[in-house]
Amino acid sequence: MSKILYFEYLLSSMDLASRIRELKLSEAQIGYSAGDNLDWKEDAAWEQAQRDFMVAGQRLAETRGYHGRFRDIIKPNTAPRVLTVQVGTGVLFDVNRDKERFLIGGTSEIDEDSGDKYHGRISIDASLGKVLNGKSKGDRFDFIGSNYEILSVKWGVPSYLKWYLPRYFDSSVARFKKMKDDTLERGILSSTSLRMMNLADRFRFLEMVTSAYHLNISFREPPIRYERGIVMRLSEANLYYIPFSKLVRID
Repeated sequence: MSKILYFEYLLSSMDLASRIRELKLSEAQIGYSAGDNLDWKEDAAWEQAQRDFMVAGQRLAETRGYHGRFRDIIKPNTAPRVLTVQVGTGVLFDVNRDKERFLIGGTSEIDEDSGDKYHGRISIDASLGKVLNGKSKGDRFDFIGSNYEILSVKWGVPSYLKWYLPRYFDSSVARFKKMKDDTLERGILSSTSLRMMNLADRFRFLEMVTSAYHLNISFREPPIRYERGIVMRLSEANLYYIPFSKLVRID
C-alpha cells in the first residue's frame, strides 16, 4: 500500500478522469469515421480511429492501475512532528555546497514543457526518494556522484502548496488564454473539448485544495471564475461535463 498526499490524490484523479474522456472521445470517433460509408472497414480514418481507441484503452488501464495503488491517503488536517524523511516532509539539504529543497511526496510531477521535475516535489519511490527515506537532520550520503547533507526535516505540505499553487494557477490560465473562441465548433468529437474539460478540472482542483488545507492564497483572479467560464462554453457546445471530483473517494 503506497502513501499519497491528499492533493496528489486529486491530481491522480484528474489524470484518471482525463483518460476516461479520452477513451470516450476515441469511441465516438469510430462511429463518426464510419458514418454512412458502406466500405467503412477499409477507410483510413476508421482504421486510425480504431488504433486511437486501442491506445486510449491501454492508457486508461495503466492509469487505473497506478491510481489504484494509493489506498493510504494522508489527509489535509495531518500535521505531525517529524524527525525523519517520509511522505509529506520538506527536506533542505546541501548538495556540493548548493542548497536544495524538496517536498517528499507519494508521486513526482513532470513539467510538460521541459520534462524536468516540476516544482520541487519528488516521490518517495524515486531513486533519490528511496535514499532519503528514513534519514534525519545531519545525515550525509553520496548520490550519483554528489555529496549530500541533510540540513533540516520538517512537515512541509502547507508551505509547499503556498508556493506551488500560484504557479499551477498561472500555468492553467496561460493554457486557457491560448484557446480561441471557435475551438468547440466540432462538439464532442473535438480534441479541444477534451482539453477544455481537463482545464476546468485544473481550476476545480485549485478550489478544492485551498479549501481542504485552509490556505489563504491570493490568486490574481479566482479559479472558480475560469472554471465557470469553461463550463459555460462546454454547455454552449452541448457537452455534458462531469468534473473529476466525482471520482474522488476518501473515507
